[in-house]
Amino acid sequence: MNFNDFISSLGQGSFGSFGLVDVFFALTIPAILCIGVAQTYKRTQLHASFSPSFILMLFMFASLSGGVTLFIGENVARAFGLVGAMSIIRFRNALKEPIDAVFVLWALALGMACGSGYYLAAAFLMVVVSGIALSVKALGLANFEIDKTVLKIVTEEGKNVDVMSTVEDKLKNYTKEFKILHEMSNKVEKTRTHVYTLTPKRNVKVSQIEEEISNLDGA
Repeated sequence: MNFNDFISSLGQGSFGSFGLVDVFFALTIPAILCIGVAQTYKRTQLHASFSPSFILMLFMFASLSGGVTLFIGENVARAFGLVGAMSIIRFRNALKEPIDAVFVLWALALGMACGSGYYLAAAFLMVVVSGIALSVKALGLANFEIDKTVLKIVTEEGKNVDVMSTVEDKLKNYTKEFKILHEMSNKVEKTRTHVYTLTPKRNVKVSQIEEEISNLDGA
């Protein structure tokens, strides 16, 4: 094989119906487009459980899904073989947030589009979905005020019943709703701990509720 034949074989026929150039594009272009996915994730994530390994996974997953889609092509036997192989793998690490699953699906869609040869459609998919996510974040449509708080009240064991009756009367006046989460007794210190979740009324601060309760005898 001379040099010209080698160059020609890269474009088509090196691996059956596709060439080495096709493999290169199917693996690299999804990873390049995934830069936009990663940047969108870092700018729009609403939870604190950020993991650098998750970003790395997105790049690898997009690239691998592009290669797998290219290799399967229209071969039904290969597709069923892939399903059988994937069923052996057990994913022990669950995603921490539902939004993470959306980004995994996004990376998969980019890889499948590139593996099928739709590079322009993959780029358009990345730009449009990224624009939607950033717009929703900028407009504050995904932001909700979290007005619930947790309040821990420690009472003296002997005065527990009377004090907590007064405490709940005050909570009714200062909160929209409240609910007791946990109670625990300390036999050594002769105290009882009550943990409440509550939603203060408008213009009522949590510090005000704390001050009212702390002024009670026995709390």
